[in-house]
Amino acid sequence: MKRVLGIEGGGTKTEWLLVDESGARIGSGVLPAANLRLIDDETLAGVFRVLPADATHVGVFLAGCVTAADRERLQACVDKAWPKAATRVGSDRESGFAAAFGGRDGVAVI
Repeated sequence: MKRVLGIEGGGTKTEWLLVDESGARIGSGVLPAANLRLIDDETLAGVFRVLPADATHVGVFLAGCVTAADRERLQACVDKAWPKAATRVGSDRESGFAAAFGGRDGVAVI
């Protein structure tokens, strides 16, 4: 059974949601800020340790994840926390656009 964990972190907070394959909410919460430019890997690992470890699919989208090097760094941290899960990483901008527009065009005012 799929257990999908979505994590979005920024400069003020990190929110997470765990759902099953039908989309039913299993858990959710708010954690401290996790801007990739303002947090070291050890602190980020500490944030990840309090999240559900049994997720089969994990998406982590953090503010400050801008460059290819940022993505590689974040991916390495995610792979350590969820070594058996299918994962995807990126910026909070990407997850915000995906949530707002899906696959359609749109405009966001931030």
